[in-house]
Amino acid sequence: MDETFVGGPERNKHESQKIHQGRGGAGKSSVVRVNGRVTSNVRAEVIESLRQDTLHGFIGENVAPGLTMNTDDFRGCGNLD
Repeated sequence: MDETFVGGPERNKHESQKIHQGRGGAGKSSVVRVNGRVTSNVRAEVIESLRQDTLHGFIGENVAPGLTMNTDDFRGCGNLD
């Protein structure tokens, strides 16, 4: 599983479309994906945020219970049962 932001740098946007606060994902779409190690099934989705409750909802809908999850140390992926 991995998550990312999709969107160009703020400096490339028209002044009326720039987000002048925040860092990293400000003004960008959050995308999360899971894929199977044995199969090549991939699920990707634009989600409203990378908050833990949102990520856990995506995982609950797309990952079978009891499977082992491999991810980075992003805190939003923590506390998975």
